[in-house]
Amino acid sequence: MSMIEYLMDMVYFVSVGKAFEKGDLSVVYPLARGTPPALIALGGVLLLGERLTFSRSIQEH
Repeated sequence: MSMIEYLMDMVYFVSVGKAFEKGDLSVVYPLARGTPPALIALGGVLLLGERLTFSRSIQEH
């Protein structure tokens, strides 16, 4: 693991810990679980020029 990954993990875990201390579980938990994937997708689009696509999750019969 690179130093940047380590620092990002530490910031995330400290932030989540502080949020759980101050906020209600029903608010903090969904934000803690949903924010990282959204930020990764945003970073892929903005920094790497990726294009988001939506695939079908239900197969047609």
